[in-house]
Amino acid sequence: TVSQIYDKNASDNQHVTLLTNKIEITAIGPKDVIAKLTNLSFYCVVDLTNTNNVYGKVELPASVSIYNNTTCWVTGSYTVNVEISESPPESSSSSSS
Repeated sequence: TVSQIYDKNASDNQHVTLLTNKIEITAIGPKDVIAKLTNLSFYCVVDLTNTNNVYGKVELPASVSIYNNTTCWVTGSYTVNVEISESPPESSSSSSS
């Protein structure tokens, strides 16, 4: 299970909220190396490069990688649900001047 999910390349006018908080993945490699991996060994990235004019709740492809490991790899296709708005959501508490 991957719980480290990040976004990258959002445009300046996009505020991104990740709605997916974990992804079940499949990793392949030598048994002894796989046995030592934990959920913190993996991370997921959603690239927003081609979503400049996309807003609302969308499902986008995500890449999953393994930190500091060259003998194992992740197989399969993965997606992450995100909400993209033009500005950050207003906080529920505001202060007056």
